Amino acid sequence: MKKNFKSILFLVIFTLGIKTVSAQFYSVGGHLSRISGGSIIKNFGLHASGEYMFDEKTGVVASLGYFLPHTSNSELTLNARSSAAQPQSITINSKDKLTGFQLGIFAKRFFVNEYDEEGFGLYGLAGIGYSAFSIKSKLDNYDEGTYGNFERSQYESEKGSNFTFNLGLGAQIQMSSGLLYFEPVICIPGNSNSDGTAVEVQIPTTIQFNLGYRILLDN
Repeated sequence: MKKNFKSILFLVIFTLGIKTVSAQFYSVGGHLSRISGGSIIKNFGLHASGEYMFDEKTGVVASLGYFLPHTSNSELTLNARSSAAQPQSITINSKDKLTGFQLGIFAKRFFVNEYDEEGFGLYGLAGIGYSAFSIKSKLDNYDEGTYGNFERSQYESEKGSNFTFNLGLGAQIQMSSGLLYFEPVICIPGNSNSDGTAVEVQIPTTIQFNLGYRILLDN
């Protein structure tokens, strides 16, 4: 999977690199996001972003974001360490707090209207990213000597990170000094190593909705 991401990144850079004209448009700004994935990722995020347009249709966008803490409740089933223990498994409650951050770089292409024209515009996004999440859990008390395949500390702290392949659509409205935009994006993780084996901690596919504003800068 990582080999595939390298190929995708090369294609993005190559596609953008064939433009021989200098950049015509710049903008910087930020957006709020809502990300959902699996049973636990349901966070709001704050992102800073910058945009570099090669012409009226094609450009590149980079972003850096932090996902605010989200707390949820779940249940954890622990198996007995010994066949003599009764019962052979117990279920305890877990209070989980998840945070994360995200890096992304996208190729951007307009197919309705153009970047610098007034009114409503639509564009597509394709790129790669890197996402990392950290979960801190508070567990109910239980007999640690009898149940659980791992030490309590391993259940209470877990981290996962991976590269993602990202696809999205965007809509923007040009205003007096900037651009108001909305983007739904799907992030597909590479949950396997180059040799085909699964990564230790897998990140689910996520859907993200971004709402933001970028300020247009002079050339």
